[in-house]
Amino acid sequence: MRIHSIDAVRGLAILGILFMNITFHQNGYANYAFFEEPLLSDTVISLFNTLFLDGRFRSLFCLLFGAGLAIQFEACEKRGQHFLDFSQARLKWLFVFGLLHGVFIFSGDILLYYSLCAFFILKHFTLPQDELKKKSIHYLIVGSAIMLVGGLVMAFVFDMGAELPTRPNETFNEEVALWQSGYLTQLGIQASFMLSTVIVAPFTMLW
Repeated sequence: MRIHSIDAVRGLAILGILFMNITFHQNGYANYAFFEEPLLSDTVISLFNTLFLDGRFRSLFCLLFGAGLAIQFEACEKRGQHFLDFSQARLKWLFVFGLLHGVFIFSGDILLYYSLCAFFILKHFTLPQDELKKKSIHYLIVGSAIMLVGGLVMAFVFDMGAELPTRPNETFNEEVALWQSGYLTQLGIQASFMLSTVIVAPFTMLW
């Protein structure tokens, strides 16, 4: 039995995520570039995205995914069905669909991440609440520390503080030309991104 209120909130979350990702759709390699003379519309949209969308709709969608797993767990218990067998089969397909979507359509896919995270937490569903709370705090601390150290390393090694290219700009024009040179080029870029996603998942969104 579906819970329509959760479906409605999930639809709202997807709309918010679409708004966040829409700039990547015109150039999946370099993302959107601001103009050297900033447009008022760019400033307003960027501020709105920062205040109301970025991080909030992703978090909401993650919570709904976790709630969905919990609902499936309870349903399996009521039916006397083994939850791990039921969920692992679904998550394998989620991984496949996420991989195909990330390589062939949009490299910002989140389904693959969800499947990896879900495989990691499946064994925790039967733990008592106190044990779950301890593990949650532990994962939050460890994950935050990993992302903080990783961010500092990236900032120093790869000069992540460097200014992003603006328009008109030769670097931006080269990136756009590369992205628009052909679908095979886009497949190569997106496949590389998805591969790096799987590799760095234990150090980023998995937590």
